[in-house]
Amino acid sequence: MGVFADVPAFDVKYIRLTNIVSLFISLALLIYLPIFLLLDHPAGRIYMIINLFEIALFIVCLWLNKNRHYQLATNWMIFMALVLITSASATFGNATGVYYYLCTLAVAPVLLFGHRHRISVWLFAIAGLVIFLLFQRFGQLTPAIGPPFSAIAEQWFYYCNLTGLFCVLFSLAFYANSTAAQTEVELDSERERSERLLLNILPEPIANRLKSGQESIVDAFAEVTVLFADISDFSGLAKQLSPTELVELLNQLFSKYDEIAENHGLEKIKTIGDAYMAAAGLPQPRKDHAHAAAAMAIEMLAATQQTKTPNGVPLKIRIGLNSGPVVAGVIGKKRFIYDLWGDTVNLASRMESHGSSDQIHMTTTTRNLLNPTFTTVERGEIDIKGIGSMRTWFLEPKLKATL
Repeated sequence: MGVFADVPAFDVKYIRLTNIVSLFISLALLIYLPIFLLLDHPAGRIYMIINLFEIALFIVCLWLNKNRHYQLATNWMIFMALVLITSASATFGNATGVYYYLCTLAVAPVLLFGHRHRISVWLFAIAGLVIFLLFQRFGQLTPAIGPPFSAIAEQWFYYCNLTGLFCVLFSLAFYANSTAAQTEVELDSERERSERLLLNILPEPIANRLKSGQESIVDAFAEVTVLFADISDFSGLAKQLSPTELVELLNQLFSKYDEIAENHGLEKIKTIGDAYMAAAGLPQPRKDHAHAAAAMAIEMLAATQQTKTPNGVPLKIRIGLNSGPVVAGVIGKKRFIYDLWGDTVNLASRMESHGSSDQIHMTTTTRNLLNPTFTTVERGEIDIKGIGSMRTWFLEPKLKATL
């Protein structure tokens, strides 16, 4: 009751706990009705009426929650419990054990109010402690006011109070334990989700270093192969497709590239528009980095040729490869990225931009690192912007048969 769709999840548990405790107290008060019948005194009937009135006062908490008076409902319930325990202890004496219920005020406010209403928590807890100590020091074993109990009624009252106190403390402890367990499960789930998201952004070794507290991550790698890929005539393609169709097409294609990179052990570095960048040989060095990058390039070319636009036009791609030393690291504090720098990266990008559609263009350095299963065709000397004349090669998309 009182739990609506727009209520924050954080507040739901406090609302429900207030409802549960209010109902529990109401049921507990019903148990005492037969005991009042055992009183050898006409006042027993008066106490029964008072008891029913007290039950109605606790039901008010449910009504307050239903009408969104959440803070008032919790304050009202604990205040009424404090008044009820104090008046009952003063009426029937310490021998009945009623005042021991005041011990629950050290626990109940903490669970019912949470950390956002610390003043209420401290006020009720201190009030419960002070009244408890007063009864412990000055309370009468026999009723200070009101009728005396018969022996049977007094025993029933005493044992019911101890049993009820045990049930209240156990219920509160059980709720606290269940809430803590649920919180731990939710935290574990969120931690796993956060780690999955982090691993989608950074390589696992780099992510582990960040989680361990390392702030600056910069590594130098002597031998890696960098791959750049770019869709041919992407600007013209963008004019033919709607934004939604364009994004869906890129997502479909780049998802294939991601799978290919994972299969061949390359690290995806980033995407910029329709450009895709990956590298072999980092963050874990490997000797066959050129072979892995070349194999990925061949498979990327095939995957691209098999992909068509919504209009049925097959896609074309340019791929560039280059091998050599790079510097890699994590930059930025927000939306950080694992990136590469150096002449090797720049030249790999030039291989892509100076290449041809549906061709894998590479430097002599990368070509010399490939094993004989790869077929290369010399392109000859070409002028590379910002670098000058270079001898480059095309990688054939089919591997040689091996004996």
